[in-house]
Amino acid sequence: MVLEACFAPAVAALEVGQHLIVVYHLHRVPPRRDEPMRELFIRRVACRPNPIGVTLTRVVALSGSSITVVGLDALNGSPILDIKPYKAIWDEPPVEPFKRTSVIALTGGPGGGKSTLIEDLRQDARWAGRFVALPEAVQYARFVNISPQDKLFQRALVHLHMGLEDGLKRALGPADSRFIVCHRGSLDALAFWLERGWPEEEFFAFTGTTRKDHYRRYAAVIHLVTSADGVPQAYTRWPHAHRPEEPEEAIWLDNWLHEAWRGHPHYYRIGNQGLDWPAKARRVREILEDLFREV
Repeated sequence: MVLEACFAPAVAALEVGQHLIVVYHLHRVPPRRDEPMRELFIRRVACRPNPIGVTLTRVVALSGSSITVVGLDALNGSPILDIKPYKAIWDEPPVEPFKRTSVIALTGGPGGGKSTLIEDLRQDARWAGRFVALPEAVQYARFVNISPQDKLFQRALVHLHMGLEDGLKRALGPADSRFIVCHRGSLDALAFWLERGWPEEEFFAFTGTTRKDHYRRYAAVIHLVTSADGVPQAYTRWPHAHRPEEPEEAIWLDNWLHEAWRGHPHYYRIGNQGLDWPAKARRVREILEDLFREV
């Protein structure tokens, strides 16, 4: 696609590999004079009420004001009307138009009790049938062969987590009333991004998301503060537990997670002061009960 020279700065902001929605004029299609065909809105025919074409493409090269793409279903010389970025969070079809499955994110620094809580709920007959659990996405991201020190790893983690959530919603379907309880939320990656000293605004630009995008995915966010903050004797590391962070690192991560999520309208932070594990877990169950009653 060759654009006017004035668009070169906008082209330079694109990335090879990203997807673009191209809107163009079907300039060689003659206008239809008879009645619209019955299949007009269920087929991608060129002869339409307005001769506008829309194609999802992938960028393979950028040069000046030119964009080389694959997948463009247009003739040579077709006038380009507009170009928009494809964003899964906007452009993927709704998971279920008749029912919004409630999703709850469990967040918090290492050793806060997320895994233990989910397992306790699974083992409790009063709770086992009321929710489905989504494991931590990083378990799968480890196999993508991208270093955690690479920014691309965090972007992959964000979109992998979102994809797992959306896939589970589709699997449940409209008739299933269970909640989805996620081990971490899609914005948790921001804390690990900040841990590496990378700027926050770059995180949202690089992942193609906004804080609002992440917030609106969850009915509630429950933050279980790391045991390193308040009960350090209960904080265990490798090889006794699958966490490499020193207590100080765990507390820093916990604080960054708090900064990431605290603006969510239903954010609950459960610390350790004055609470043993049974009391902390009981507080989570009380929150879940209130959320279940609201649905």
